[in-house]
Amino acid sequence: MLIFFTFITFVIFNPLLANILHLPILKFVDDGFLVLLTIFLIFQLRFLYKFKEFKSTINIFLLLFLIGSISLFLNHGVFSFPRLILGSLFFLKPFILFFSGLILGIRVFKSNFLIYLKLYIYIVFGIVLIGGIIDFLAPTLWRHFLNLPLEFHGKYVRVLSFFMNAGRSAWMFSLIIIYFISYLIIFRENIKNKIIIYFLTAITLILEYATYVKKSILGIFFVVGYLNLAQFTIKRFLYFILFSTIFVFIFQEHFLRFAKEYSAETLTIHNSRFMLFLGAFLAIKETIFKTLFGVGFGTWGGFASSILYSPYYYKFHFDKLWGFMPGASSFTGDNYFAHVIAEVGIIGFIVTFWLYKKIFNIYKLGYQKTKNHNKTFKLFAFFFMLGYLELMVELLGICASEISTVAFFIIFLPAIYIGTLFKSIK
Repeated sequence: MLIFFTFITFVIFNPLLANILHLPILKFVDDGFLVLLTIFLIFQLRFLYKFKEFKSTINIFLLLFLIGSISLFLNHGVFSFPRLILGSLFFLKPFILFFSGLILGIRVFKSNFLIYLKLYIYIVFGIVLIGGIIDFLAPTLWRHFLNLPLEFHGKYVRVLSFFMNAGRSAWMFSLIIIYFISYLIIFRENIKNKIIIYFLTAITLILEYATYVKKSILGIFFVVGYLNLAQFTIKRFLYFILFSTIFVFIFQEHFLRFAKEYSAETLTIHNSRFMLFLGAFLAIKETIFKTLFGVGFGTWGGFASSILYSPYYYKFHFDKLWGFMPGASSFTGDNYFAHVIAEVGIIGFIVTFWLYKKIFNIYKLGYQKTKNHNKTFKLFAFFFMLGYLELMVELLGICASEISTVAFFIIFLPAIYIGTLFKSIK
């Protein structure tokens, strides 16, 4: 178990370790692990059909694979087997992580996995918080220690903690806050250390603010909204209105920046998310088939289209735009929705988010199965469910579930946990 969690830690923080050790090849450790999980899933996927709770979700997953693969195969001049393999691998990454984790939880890990997982999450959260606090108080010293440059938002330094960019640290801070919220809800009747939880939540909120990342702030807002409005009452609604007023006031800069990013005056060639939407429209409007089923895996947006540079970037002259040039295409993953629409079309877009919804139902089912169990089981099932909801907001921006190593933390590990729950309950 120690070896497993050590390796997962290495996967989550591998970009930083590669930077510190000056070994760029280490940046691909998570990709190599994804390949191994994919091979494992191919040979073990039939096993999940034994569980009636998973059958329809697996079928939707396979349907999505067929849509993206057939669309690419029929896209003459763009199709290649390397593009199919890489494109499908990264497009389907969040689902590969989930299903492979589920199988591992059922077939490999024992029911005491939660004990180790609980300790591991506390350690990771503690490391990220300590790194964030030091980075917030002494950023120059901290970046010198980690061999990282200062990353600015205007004249303010973004907090990175142990990550290479603010997006990943913001995502992790939001998960820590969601964990504290989950803890306060599940243990609300007998919390002895409530003051400490409130204090740590306030500290984490300050660090979250100091990342100056919009999506994660919206993610926390969305989760609190879900908690208050999923089971609607007047009292819950009024509480959410009060919370919204205070929260939006505190984080007004983040909300204003989000609104401004999609305002009319910013919709230019310098707005990568707008340009990716424009390119997606140009790609799928060529034929009715492409409108419905897209232009195939690895062709627009996402990681794969940068590694095997997509002909569509040349076709639409994106190769001349900053952030989309061959070899320097860091902006290609900036719009997850455009990426999905272009590669699998309108039908594929519906299927993709139907699959996300079906997986959320499994998270909910996992939580429901803990209602008569120890509250610690209940806490982590509840936290993982809310953390998965926050992931949906992260997808409003970059292809977070495909690119960020945090996906292993909030998709792969929870899937193993849910798998062990199903096994122990059955």
